[in-house]
This record gives sequence, C-alpha cells and structure tokens, in this order.
Amino acid sequence: LWPKAKINMVMQMPQGLSISLQTKEALSKVATTYKAQMAKNGWKETMSMDMGGQNMLAYKKADRTVQVVIAASNNETVINITAMTK
Repeated sequence: LWPKAKINMVMQMPQGLSISLQTKEALSKVATTYKAQMAKNGWKETMSMDMGGQNMLAYKKADRTVQVVIAASNNETVINITAMTK
C-alpha cells in the first residue's frame, strides 16, 4: 500500500475493498511509484490522468480492477485505493 502511511479509512464491499491512506511523501513520488509497481506486478494500466494536484490511475488484471486516486492535501498526500473483483 504505502510504507509508513497513516490509514484513514478501510471499507469492505461485497466485491472488494476501499482504503484511504495519508503520507508525507510528495504526490509525484507516490504516483511514479504506484505506476512502476503495478506494471512490475503484471497489472495493465487502463487509465492515467494527471491533473496537477491530483492523479487518477486505473489498472486491470484478469477479473480484478484497481483504481488509485492520489491527491495533495494540507502539505501531505492522500492515497485512495479501490480494488474490485468482477
């Protein structure tokens, strides 16, 4: 997920889960790391959007999808991850 991140929220859903994390790492470092690690682990990137203070990433692997939203907030970076199985 992210080393030394503070967990803000975890929500279980019938077909997956959602988690919100907070870190002091820069948004750009978090986004670059997620892109590299997801590709390294066999996830196909289906969307990548950089809106300055927010990045949205989406991935697919077999019947699973992951969406990662990374946003700058109060000198920290918030990472929201949603993982689902179809």
